[in-house]
Amino acid sequence: MATDDANAVHVIVAEHKLAIRRYLERLCTETGLATPEAAAWQLFLIGEGLAVSAQVCGIDEKLAQQARAMAATLLPR
Repeated sequence: MATDDANAVHVIVAEHKLAIRRYLERLCTETGLATPEAAAWQLFLIGEGLAVSAQVCGIDEKLAQQARAMAATLLPR
């Protein structure tokens, strides 16, 4: 892949990830979380970690269960 093409892909991916974080922040705000920006970042990082783990280890229900459990700690009870 040429450098210009690689840069273009990077820009598209970065914009997509920003859109996901903004979406999560909007959901966290609408849910009434005290710190929606922080919660959105944490949820984003859980998702990123889950995606990478699935790529490396394969799809595993235990990974999804752990991600759900971590995300649940961010929600009001």
